[in-house]
Amino acid sequence: MRAALRIYVQGFSERSKIAARLDVPKDLPRLARDLEISIFRIVQACLTNIHKHAEAKSVDISITHSAGGITLQVADDGKGLRDGYAFGVGLRGMEERVRQLHGEFNITSSSRGTTVSVSMPATRAQATPLLSLQNKAASL
Repeated sequence: MRAALRIYVQGFSERSKIAARLDVPKDLPRLARDLEISIFRIVQACLTNIHKHAEAKSVDISITHSAGGITLQVADDGKGLRDGYAFGVGLRGMEERVRQLHGEFNITSSSRGTTVSVSMPATRAQATPLLSLQNKAASL
């Protein structure tokens, strides 16, 4: 996931001319596939919204992990959400992904930028024993 995020964020920055910094710990373990996909998709949706709406010059993306979970934070220096802003499809989609993974989704915003914070329980990728893979291949 780290490599995929790095490539995506670098491409976003080049295309949008918005400085994007990504901080992912080197010791981040492989996570369950659905969790990794959700993190990637949430970052993707955040960056799309920032590019379309925020008028930001920079964005910071950070992922931290602990025994209890994964925290993702995407913070921009854009114009912020206007008062009474209704969640659009992108934000609702992010919120739904997080809810399905029993996590928490929060947005804070001011005239100096918006921060999307996500916390989800960490589930590591399950290694599939080689014997199990061989048996599946033999049955095909």
